[in-house]
Amino acid sequence: MTTPIWKMVRWPLPIALGLAMAGTVTPEIGDDLDLQRVLQFLPYFVLGLIMKAEHFHMVRTRTVRMLSVPVGAVALAFAWWAVPRMNTAWSTTVTPRRSWPRRGGAGRSWCWRCSAARCC
Repeated sequence: MTTPIWKMVRWPLPIALGLAMAGTVTPEIGDDLDLQRVLQFLPYFVLGLIMKAEHFHMVRTRTVRMLSVPVGAVALAFAWWAVPRMNTAWSTTVTPRRSWPRRGGAGRSWCWRCSAARCC
């Protein structure tokens, strides 16, 4: 529904990134549709809109295919090294926004993940 608007804007990707950053720091924007999460993925949607066929033809060149082998090998080696050292508790812990600590008891805090950082 917003595609025509994004196609009319002169610099759509920076605007989408700005909206995503603004949505990340404002937990009050809505619990109904989880707008924070929707806005976080907005830049990827806009990037997909502005990409042209030439961008995908570059991936099919011999040079890029040859470079993809060592890049993939390095990524695989790093993942193999990093997995035993990672703490996955941050991704499996679900903290509802309603249970976040409140600053002074009046309104929600602007800190991202206050409960983990204890900054309020």
